[in-house]
Amino acid sequence: MVLNNHLFFLIHKPIHFLKTMSINSNHYSKNSFKKPLKLEKSLTFNSNGRVLFEGKSNIDNQDIVVIITGLDNKTSNKKTGDMLQTWILLKDHAPNTSHKDGLNKSVCGNCPHAGYNNNSCYVKWFQAPLQVWKSYKNNRYDYFKKSDLNLIKGRSLRLGSAGDPTVIPLSVWQPLLDVAKNHTGYTHQWRENFAQQYKGIVQASCDSFQDYLLASGLGFKCFYVKHKDTKVDKKLFINCPASIEAGQKTSCSICSLCSGSKKDVVINAHGSTAKYVAVEA
Repeated sequence: MVLNNHLFFLIHKPIHFLKTMSINSNHYSKNSFKKPLKLEKSLTFNSNGRVLFEGKSNIDNQDIVVIITGLDNKTSNKKTGDMLQTWILLKDHAPNTSHKDGLNKSVCGNCPHAGYNNNSCYVKWFQAPLQVWKSYKNNRYDYFKKSDLNLIKGRSLRLGSAGDPTVIPLSVWQPLLDVAKNHTGYTHQWRENFAQQYKGIVQASCDSFQDYLLASGLGFKCFYVKHKDTKVDKKLFINCPASIEAGQKTSCSICSLCSGSKKDVVINAHGSTAKYVAVEA
C-alpha cells in the first residue's frame, strides 16, 4: 500500500485523548504502520504543536520536518501579532548548528541571509527553532490529523516562521489555508521551478530593486527589503504598516497584505540585516 508522505491528517488513524495524555505505545509514526514509536520513558504530548509534514526537501531531497505550534497558546510577537507558527527544519540535525555549517540549505536554499551566506538572518535559530526541534526528537508532538483543522479555523497562519515554505508541496499547506482567517509567507526561492506554484500564496523576498523587477516579472507579489535611504516609487509599493517607519500601525495577523496576492510591500532593513543592505541609486 502506497501512502502519500505528507497528508498526515488523511492517513493517520485518530487517537482520542485528553489535552495532556500519556503517549500510547501503539501510536504509529507516519513512516510505517508496522513499527510503533519506541519510548524509553513515559512522556506526554505537547498539545500546543503537531507534526505537519515529514518528507524530502524540494531543494535537495534531504529529510525535513514541519512543525506547527501555537495551537493552544497565543504568540506575543509585537510585529506579527497572534499567529500560528510553522517551523521548517532538518529532521536529524539541530537547526542552530545547521544554520552555520550549511546543512540548512535543505530548508533555506539560496537565502542570502543564511548563516552560510551573509549570516544576517533575523531568526534566532538557537531559540524557538531549537526548542521545537528538541521536542520533536523527543516524540513530544502528535501528528496532525484532519480533525485538527478545527484548531486552524479563524486563526492567522505564518508560513515559515523558520525555513522557506516552498520547500514542501503546496498540498501540505492548502487544507490549512482553506480554513485559516489569513496568512503570511515569504520565499527566497522564487527563481526555482518548484516555487512557481506558490505564486499568489507567498511574497517573493527581494533584496534589491532588480530582484523586485525579476520576481514581479515572474508573477510574484514582492516583499522588498531596502536600505532606509533608498528611494522608491510610492506608486509601486505600499510601506509595511507594521514597520517602525510606518509607525507600527498594525500587526501582520491583522494586516495580511503579505499573503502573496494583494500588494507589493516595501520595508526598511532593520536589525542584523540592515548593515548588509546597500543604498540603491
